[in-house]
Amino acid sequence: MTTFATSCVQSGRFYTRVARNQAIFCWCLLIVMHQGTAHAQESPHGPIKFDCQTCHAPDSWTMRRDAPFNHTKVGFALEGGHKATTCESCHKELRFAKQKSDCVSCHIDVHKRELGDHCQRCHSPQSWKIPDMVQKHQQTRFPLLGRHASASCVSCHRAENARQYAGAPTSCVDCHRSDYLGARNPSHVSAGFSTDCEGCHEITAMRWSGGGFDHNRTSFPLTGAHVAVQCQSCHANGNYQLVYNDCYQCHASDFAGTTNPNHVTGGFSHNCEQCHSTVNWNSTSFDHSTTSFPLTGAHTTAQCQSCHVGGNYQLAYSDCFQCHVSDFNGATNPNHVVPGFSHDCVLCHSTIAWAPSTFAHDAQYFRIYSGKHRGKWSLCSQCHPTAADFNNFTCFNCHKHDQINEDPRHSNVSGYSYFSPACYNCHRNV
Repeated sequence: MTTFATSCVQSGRFYTRVARNQAIFCWCLLIVMHQGTAHAQESPHGPIKFDCQTCHAPDSWTMRRDAPFNHTKVGFALEGGHKATTCESCHKELRFAKQKSDCVSCHIDVHKRELGDHCQRCHSPQSWKIPDMVQKHQQTRFPLLGRHASASCVSCHRAENARQYAGAPTSCVDCHRSDYLGARNPSHVSAGFSTDCEGCHEITAMRWSGGGFDHNRTSFPLTGAHVAVQCQSCHANGNYQLVYNDCYQCHASDFAGTTNPNHVTGGFSHNCEQCHSTVNWNSTSFDHSTTSFPLTGAHTTAQCQSCHVGGNYQLAYSDCFQCHVSDFNGATNPNHVVPGFSHDCVLCHSTIAWAPSTFAHDAQYFRIYSGKHRGKWSLCSQCHPTAADFNNFTCFNCHKHDQINEDPRHSNVSGYSYFSPACYNCHRNV
């Protein structure tokens, strides 16, 4: 059989000399042996390493329906549409080894190679249709977010009908220029807005709201009540080119209309932040300690008008007497005017309260707040009968000693005299 088959091949007239069935069987058994080593079969398909019966039956050249040939072994698995197509669709000639495995060798590139040769990035062997285009698009330079995920492809890819997608613009205004030109609230053109839409609009949003604009990137960050205010409240007449650097630019009318206290007559500074915050107008936060007269004690709860009479907020206070002259003049226990007390109130009083006084009577003079005299008196005049002279004092208003009896009792006391200052010399620490 080997000799017969060889002669048939050499003559080149194999199909005319033998019956068709014999020829098929002859080709399938053709094996050339050399030094005991098997070589690849020679066939119209070129050098292959598979037996003929792997694909063909003895009675026909057509592919066997039960052919055990596994296409995966040649590096190209038949999946999806490839599994259902005929061999001739890809293999235009019998020498299979020449067939390329890339898609464009068999399929016309409708994208005209603008997307490269890697068709599998978008397509699968199952179908040319792309069921997960949104997910695929996320790997491009323009991920589909917000409304873009549900927009039709042709909205941006104007050449979609020609199956061309490369070169589509990625800046918002290239697709949304009509939206920019048609905006009226506010008018983007007259306001001179940037065409960088993402400066105000969020790409993830489902509608054209301006909630994405970050005012904190400007020279006037929005805080407190400013966060909820309408843009037009400050940007009157659509003027968005205003450069704000202080509160007074918007709140001049509030400044001029304030009566409690009157800011104009009071000559208040236009720097509103000295007294107010952006939360509200009513809760003032003026720090009086920044002035020459810090507020302490009872002064912290006093009404401003108590000192700033007639709305005069330009007063420069240096001492207590400026406000408390009436308290000084009206004091009767003791009388401050007649003895000529100092106007420096802090010598005796603190800002907490007028009484008790902080005059250091015990430390400097006679102990009246401690020792035996604590709680034994109520009025200064009990010891100081002359209101105009506090250097004059008497012990005898409380201690009614009889000189006739006291003189003998002190007969052995050097320097004794029936006189209050003399008593004080010996009894100062009782």
